[in-house]
Parts: sequence; structure tokens; C-alpha cells
Amino acid sequence: MKKLSLLMLLTVVLAVGCAPAHPDIATDLGENQVQMTVESTTQETVAHRYKGTKERVFTSLEIGLTQDELPSVATLFYNEGVKLSHMGYEVVIDDNVLESDISYDEKTFPYIKSYDMEYEPNHQLLMVHNKTMGMNGTLTRTFLFRMDGGEPKEIWRSDALGLRIADIQLEDKKAIFEVGETGHKIGLRMTGEEVEEGKAIVKDLNLNQIRVDEAFMDSIANNVAISYKESVLLDHDSDGALELLLLADIETVGAKTPLVVSESAVIILDIDPQMVQVKEVVFERQTGSGILFAYFENKVSMIMSQTYN
Repeated sequence: MKKLSLLMLLTVVLAVGCAPAHPDIATDLGENQVQMTVESTTQETVAHRYKGTKERVFTSLEIGLTQDELPSVATLFYNEGVKLSHMGYEVVIDDNVLESDISYDEKTFPYIKSYDMEYEPNHQLLMVHNKTMGMNGTLTRTFLFRMDGGEPKEIWRSDALGLRIADIQLEDKKAIFEVGETGHKIGLRMTGEEVEEGKAIVKDLNLNQIRVDEAFMDSIANNVAISYKESVLLDHDSDGALELLLLADIETVGAKTPLVVSESAVIILDIDPQMVQVKEVVFERQTGSGILFAYFENKVSMIMSQTYN
């Protein structure tokens, strides 16, 4: 009986000796260990979820050196919104996004959002992409930042660029679009089939006592959808300045719209010190467009292969 009591006492002493003097120490160590893991892997890790923190890092890029000759790192991350940080500055990329809508693995399909970025050092331009995978492939929103001085300064985003139908000239086989708020107009030579479809719609409108006049054209001006597929920064015309090229699908909509067009196009934008503005829109049907579309072939093929492999 004494031997049994002694054994029980020894067990209790050992159990007490193994317990931490302060219960919080174990929790703190666990959190510190997680924090150290985050700090040691932020540079290399993409699409990684860190336990014990609300922050989820998409990617980091070393884009230069600080005044102390230390690496200058831009980090794209989620924390109650998608944000970009660099040298103590932090800017919001997108605050209208739920964490449940975000994917950190580009192979996940369908209907997910992911974010990445690329840097052009010679012009100190950082481009952030928001990619959504859907049944029709990749849709891309583009955000452009100038990084001189350390603070990321947004100079343009693709959300600001849209198209309107300015005029439809069926007899001349010509459609005219207006780009965003710039007033820049682009013409499209219509095919014979598109002209015939347009005339058939106008005939139906007339039968229903609807006049195709200025008021009518105003009412259908926004009946065109534009979906951005990919973007690239390059000196397209070899003038020493970068252009932003956007690959887009353009499609007119609405049963009353006497213009039935569905086609890819490359939108070329000049990047000036103070603004980004449309220079040209080249539709796939145009002569010589193949050179522009070739810029995107390898990039899109790479994205699709990474997604489905």
C-alpha cells in the first residue's frame, strides 16, 4: 500500500514538473514560431497561407536597393483587402473582395481570383494583375504603379477603360467606337455578314415604329462589352518609351443593337509621365494585326498550361 502511494505521489510530481510555469508561454512560442516562419519565407513563398495571422502573401519582388543598400521589396498580400506594400508605404489594390473568393493556387478552377505582379526596372513601373479563371479562360484586371521615390503611385487601372458605340454606318460598312472618357474614336470595317445582320435588325426596329436616330444611338451606346484577357509592357514602336498592350475580347450586346460584332483586339496605350492614354485599337481582322497578337501567344499559352497541368 505504501509502495502504491509513493508511486502515485511520484507521478503527480512529474506531471506538475512537466507543465509550464506560465500557461501563456506555450501559446506565445507557437505564435512566435509562426511569425518567424512567415518572415523567413515571405521572399520565396507564393500562394501560401500562414496560420495565426490574417495576412496571406501572394508574391514579393525585389525591385532595387534602399538608401542603406538593402534590398527594396514590394509585397502583394491580402489583409481585409488586397494591398501592396513597399518601403513602409501601403496602398489598397482592391477592397471589394472576400477572402473566400481568392485562390493562391492558379491551378484551381473555376471562378477564382488570384493576384500577381511584374516589375519593369528601367522605367520603374510595377504592374499588378488580378486574374479570374472562368469557363471562357482568363479575365485580367490591370493596375499600373510608378515606383520612383519608394511610394507606389497608381497611374492607371483597366477598370477606367471602356468602349461605347459612337456610330453605325451600314451603307459604308463602318462602325465607330469611342474609347472611355478620352473621346478617342476608332473605326471598324464591317464584314458583309455583319452589315446584313445590322440591316435586318434595323428593318425589325422600323416595323415596330422605332426610329434609328440620335436618341436611339444614345440609348444603345453602352451596348458593348469588353473583357481583358492579358496585358504586357513593352516598347512596341521602338521609340524608347514603354507602351501598355491589352489583349481584349470585344462584343456588342442587346437585341436592338444593329451591330453584331464579336472579336479580339489589342489596345495600345501610351504611358506618359502624367497620364496613360489610348493610342490605337487594332482588331484581329485588320491587316498586320498578327504581330501584335503574337506578343500574347506565349504568355497566354504558359498561363493555360500552368492552369490545367
